Amino acid sequence: MPLSEAELDDLVVYLTASPGAVDRGTDRETPPIPEYFPENLRRTLLEETTARRLWSIGVREQRLSVEQVRELARILRDILLGETSAGDFSQALQQRLNLSIEKAQPLTSRVVKEFVTPNYFQIAQVYEKKHGARG
Repeated sequence: MPLSEAELDDLVVYLTASPGAVDRGTDRETPPIPEYFPENLRRTLLEETTARRLWSIGVREQRLSVEQVRELARILRDILLGETSAGDFSQALQQRLNLSIEKAQPLTSRVVKEFVTPNYFQIAQVYEKKHGARG
């Protein structure tokens, strides 16, 4: 049975804005999810609600392009997996999405409030496990 228009739209949103699925089916390297990965971070990485919220923030609120939303999903994925420090979020947005500091700041605040702050302790643990303690 073919997908309905709504199901197809949902699939596009998921594959575009899901931190865990953004690079599926492409030649881009996706970091593996570690065995010790906390369940709440796994859910944030893979759940459809994350993709929907990121899509809404990126496309509707911030007027980003589809490719910029994909890159936003990759940045969030890298933070959740401990590849990038959460403290580097704004700078990553500016560089990887080619945004001015004025445009990056409200996007940083919104995404950090929605996805990073509620999971900050676990994100810090994953980062520290991967990179060692800063200091």
